[in-house]
Amino acid sequence: MKHPPTIEEHRTAGRALFDLRNYLLGLSIRFGNKYPRGSKAHRRLFRALEAVDALRCELDNRIFHEHPELPNAASVYYPGPCYEDSASHG
Repeated sequence: MKHPPTIEEHRTAGRALFDLRNYLLGLSIRFGNKYPRGSKAHRRLFRALEAVDALRCELDNRIFHEHPELPNAASVYYPGPCYEDSASHG
């Protein structure tokens, strides 16, 4: 039987996925202004964002089941503005 990720592994993944999503979002905005909406580049960026969002959602669901003792589990994959502030200043 496989063991679920530790809380720290979830936190590391959550930060990485949060940063990746923001990076892809920035790319989609920059390239969305340069390529037509239905172009392959536009569609693939959109699918990449959807895939990251789906993974974050799945892992967010799993952390609640795997670590019910964690009081702030919702902030692991959706850290919000507090993480953005600390990431940009530190």
